[in-house]
Amino acid sequence: MLATALRYPLSFPGWMRNLAIGYALAATAWLIVPGLALLGYNARILDDPTDRPVFSSPVSLVVTGAKMCGIAFLWFIIPLVILSFVLAALEATALTTVVTAVFGIVYLYFVSAAMAAYARTRTVYASFDAALLTEMCLSRAYFRAFLLNAVVVGGILGAVIAVGQIGGSYGEIVTTITLPGLIYWMSVVCSRTVADAAANVIP
Repeated sequence: MLATALRYPLSFPGWMRNLAIGYALAATAWLIVPGLALLGYNARILDDPTDRPVFSSPVSLVVTGAKMCGIAFLWFIIPLVILSFVLAALEATALTTVVTAVFGIVYLYFVSAAMAAYARTRTVYASFDAALLTEMCLSRAYFRAFLLNAVVVGGILGAVIAVGQIGGSYGEIVTTITLPGLIYWMSVVCSRTVADAAANVIP
């Protein structure tokens, strides 16, 4: 699964064009609209892992990305409230970092499933369907995909940080130049692995 996902961005027709556009969107994601477009593009991958989507219909990409961003925000509200109460009870202890990290991982686990559910059904309701999300989150395929994504993202980000620290000013330049491309690559790879898992649960 991992090897296939890592090669996936290179299997697109005109993959260099996709990489250039993805790089530009990731580099300017702080402008919000490009970030939404990149998110919408990943929704197309989540919808059908056998497809090779291109960056077309930019308005549609932004609208889809905005919906997925809204889903992520709504999913964030409840964990944030719970986390606030838990951290308030713990006050400033060593456990606060651990609890925050655990909540973050659990949030990412569920919100990734919710986004995949939306992308495959094109209905916002599906991203909050308890039965559907429970089935997906408890599936071995999805757990394996999430774990692989964590390893890939963690490994790549760790390497990038190491280059930036060891290489000094030159390392920082290399990191700054390559990071947008890596963000695009990682997003496509992660979307592909989740899409494969979601296809087993959501026809």
